[in-house]
Amino acid sequence: MKPVAKEGGGLSTLLILTHAPVAVFTVGCLLASVGVIAVFDQQIAELVAGVAQDANEVEALQLFAVRAKAAWGVFLSLLLLSVLIGTLVTIWSHRRLVAGFERQLEERDATLRGDHERQLFRTRLAQAMSMADRESEALAVAERALALAAPEMPAELLLADSSQAHLRREIVGASGPAACEVQSPEACHAVRRGSALVFEDSRNLDACTHLGHRGPCSAACIPVSVMGRSVGVLHVVSEAEVPPGLETVRQLTFLADQFGTRVGMVRALATSQLQADTDALTGLLNRRSLEARVRPALATGTSAAVAMCDLDHFKHLNDTHGHATGDRALRVFSGVLRAELPDGAVIGRHGGEEFVVVLPGVHLDEAFGHLEDVREALAEAIGRSGLPVFTCSFGLTHTSRQGHRLETLIEGADALLYRAKEAGRDRIEIERRLAALG
Repeated sequence: MKPVAKEGGGLSTLLILTHAPVAVFTVGCLLASVGVIAVFDQQIAELVAGVAQDANEVEALQLFAVRAKAAWGVFLSLLLLSVLIGTLVTIWSHRRLVAGFERQLEERDATLRGDHERQLFRTRLAQAMSMADRESEALAVAERALALAAPEMPAELLLADSSQAHLRREIVGASGPAACEVQSPEACHAVRRGSALVFEDSRNLDACTHLGHRGPCSAACIPVSVMGRSVGVLHVVSEAEVPPGLETVRQLTFLADQFGTRVGMVRALATSQLQADTDALTGLLNRRSLEARVRPALATGTSAAVAMCDLDHFKHLNDTHGHATGDRALRVFSGVLRAELPDGAVIGRHGGEEFVVVLPGVHLDEAFGHLEDVREALAEAIGRSGLPVFTCSFGLTHTSRQGHRLETLIEGADALLYRAKEAGRDRIEIERRLAALG
């Protein structure tokens, strides 16, 4: 408010400077009137002394002088009254002018302050969103921003789940949830239209059908888009016939845009990282990402079983039934590995039809049992899929026998795999012991 006080003081100074000449003029008129009357009295006295011949003439001249002074007094009174009225009107007009200027300055100051607060909110929100590296962090930023944008209104953010068929409440405003009953993105009018909607009263004919359960209320619904697709809604409610203001809707729209943009970027980066880390055909880790994940654990001295797996006669399967069948066989085997191996197992496609399995904290005999489960489950999966029958050979070693260097472990498991191949395939070779299965 400092600019208002400063400019208001300037207007007050202007008012004083404007009124000062009027006051000086009024005082001057009063002094001049007194002087005129004194001179008039003197002249009348001289006239009476010079022309009067008898007492009657003196009395007549004196009566004339009294009347003349009275008339002059009336004239001066009217003049002073008009000056006074003019002065009062001027003062009143100037005060109205000053009040109008001060009101305009206050409105301008409020507008500037609102613009500053809005821009500050948006700048800080954009910076906070840019630092969110995960979707959960973006949600935390959105929750804090929602509390600032609509502190006294029930509010919530609803987002579609992975199936895109249901909406879940992800964050709640400072005054509690808006408790919207919409169940899916397609059922939300704002999501379908792709633009913000404001409802003044839930009792109106054109009100959202999902507001009726709350009783009389108003609401604003702002869609949230991720990578061009509306997947959620930012929902706030208020008193009936007192909907969220235009400024609030603008801030919430900015919040929805920033959140959607950041989540889209986070998901795109996650997808890119996943594509860089995984094998496109099987969805398993590729060789580089498997090594990057396993090496740090081995460097700390973690014990682990390491197995090399290779599909038997895979080239013949490809040549006989085609590459599409070979790809299906690789995907079926990858699915069996994921389903049968314990949590914590690190599985990767090493190249072609070869796979690497690392089982941290698992003893050799226990690892042998897991691989045996894989072999048995593979036969069942092939039968269900309708694929031509194929088998797999395994070479299994352990850090207790090969040390903790990953390259050495893989080389040892690979040598055992070839021994399993030479021994007739469809088996697991553990160090120098051969376990024939079937």
